[in-house]
Formats: sequence, structure tokens, C-alpha cells
Amino acid sequence: VSFCQRDKRLRVQVKKQTYCHLKLAALLLDCSLTAARTQEKEIAFSDIRKAKEHLDFVQYRLSESIPTGTQVQLLKTRSDQFYRQRLYQLAKETAEEAFQLASSNRFNTELVTLQERIQFLDVKLEVTKEVTIMKIEDTHSESCCSGTE
Repeated sequence: VSFCQRDKRLRVQVKKQTYCHLKLAALLLDCSLTAARTQEKEIAFSDIRKAKEHLDFVQYRLSESIPTGTQVQLLKTRSDQFYRQRLYQLAKETAEEAFQLASSNRFNTELVTLQERIQFLDVKLEVTKEVTIMKIEDTHSESCCSGTE
């Protein structure tokens, strides 16, 4: 990231810094590729925290100068952060925000992958709801029946 500051042009510095921070966050979240994103794996809390710091830097320190396309990339990576934190609803909402931004700016190359991401997160939400319901039912049936034996 310090390499980005060597260029004298502020616009180039910001562009390089933004790219570096977004890519570092994606690497830490292991979401550089769609196949990696869909795999169930534990990401270390420290890696998620570092990725969040990179995304926060872009969002809050460089935000006034980032182009719309980069904002879409930021939202996609933020969605990955929430996904890795198992905050599926928030991940889906963030992906939907990225989809709306891409759609309104006619970034057609992003639309299919964002739609797939939203559908993937819909499935994750459904599975999570089903598992939660099953756990509640199991707990309920155990507490009801444990006193009869």
C-alpha cells in the first residue's frame, strides 16, 4: 500500500490505494473467486477484522473520490465480509445494493454475477432458517419429553 503513495499524482495514489485495499480484503476473506466464496470454511476472526479495516479505509477515507464502478466492487467485497461473518441477510442486502448501483449505471457485466450472489445468499438464508427451526423443535421436544421417562 505504501508503494501507491510514491506517485506524485493524488488521483493515481487514490486509485492504486483503493485497488490494493479491495484486493487485500478479498484475499483475506478468501473470496477472490466465486468457487472459493461458495465453499463452507472458517475464516480467522483476525483476517475478517483486517479485511473490514481495508474496506473501512476505502469507504470512509477514500469515498469522496472513488468512481461508481469501484463503489460496486466495494459493496461486493463488503457483502463477502458479511457472508464470512455468517450475517447472510446483511450480505444479501449489500449485494442487492451493489446490484441496484450496477443496474442504474448500466454496468451490465456485473449484473449476472451479482444476481447469482443474491440467489446464493437467498439459499443460505433459507437453509439457516430451516436449521434454526429444526433446532428449536428438537429443543422443544426434548424439554417436553425428558420428564416422562
